[in-house]
Amino acid sequence: MASKTLGQPSVKDMLAALKRRCPWAEIRLALQKAELPIGHGWDALEEKASGSSDEAKAIRDNMHAFYIKYLLAGERYTQLYDVTADKMKVVIAKLQNGTIPESDYSTNYPFPLQSSKLSLLSAKPVLVAIESLINGDLVLVFCSSRSFSERMKYQDNEISPQVKQVYSGIDELITIKKIYFQAFDLVICRSSLKRIEVCIDQPNLDHLDFEKHALKILGAAAAHIADLQEIFQSKPLNVFSTIKEIFEEPKEGKVRSLSFRTLTGSRKSEKMVRSADDLRTETFHYAGMTAVKHEISPYELTVEWVFPAPLGRAEIEFKAAIKALSFVDPHLTGFYVKAIESVSFLEAVNKVVKYLP
Repeated sequence: MASKTLGQPSVKDMLAALKRRCPWAEIRLALQKAELPIGHGWDALEEKASGSSDEAKAIRDNMHAFYIKYLLAGERYTQLYDVTADKMKVVIAKLQNGTIPESDYSTNYPFPLQSSKLSLLSAKPVLVAIESLINGDLVLVFCSSRSFSERMKYQDNEISPQVKQVYSGIDELITIKKIYFQAFDLVICRSSLKRIEVCIDQPNLDHLDFEKHALKILGAAAAHIADLQEIFQSKPLNVFSTIKEIFEEPKEGKVRSLSFRTLTGSRKSEKMVRSADDLRTETFHYAGMTAVKHEISPYELTVEWVFPAPLGRAEIEFKAAIKALSFVDPHLTGFYVKAIESVSFLEAVNKVVKYLP
């Protein structure tokens, strides 16, 4: 069952939605691939996308398509659950025949509400859509109102005389503003892979306890489909061992950053400056690894892949605490994924699953 989607919003609303979610560099690249004019920055893009010319319409169509595919991928904290084939079959059947209640988010989906409206809504996840992916996979889309604090600093010459009069003698002024945004959290049911992925939207924007929030989203899904209750009461897969396995396989993407402990008792964090290079083969890193006979215990890792068919990029980041290495069986129940579209997102998650014990 595909969700109801709206036609294109205004150019201004479209750009506002893109700004909230999508990196400018990726939008610029997408327009370049379509051989469309870009301009320098958002204002120039708005100008080029406005009007009734064929070129303006092509830019709007391209931006709309980019937003839709990014909505079901993007930047997400992800947890994985195994599901039996029988259970998955039942879940998929019920989702295909289910209904979605109207909500505050329904009228604008797949685009976000204005901040003024979001400030009046709760952080409770609301099922807004069920989208179809390739291979019969289905995605439950949960929307909620979340926020982060924006900190602004003003020097003396930026402060108005009225404010100076009230707060005499200040040299700088610091303000903190709460910014509301609409989150699109996902529960992806991978029909053929017998796997459920709980994906928390834009984890870089706020300071959620991601494990608790992922459980909240899975609980909301279980409230909609009772057959997911068993999954809700189970544990997500432990992906900690994947960190070392992927790092030690030179053919798996390019390592961007790594944090590890050596057997000599030191702790190191390394990061590549140039995106075209792989930390595994960087001269300084390789010399150090040779000195310790490649015997390290990694606990943080960032890897990027470029997938040839269909062409796409994705990044996986593992962030475990170093104290996890003190345990016989270290645990990490979630990781971060960045991908422009759902196909690359799936490919990246499959890389994690490939190296699970």
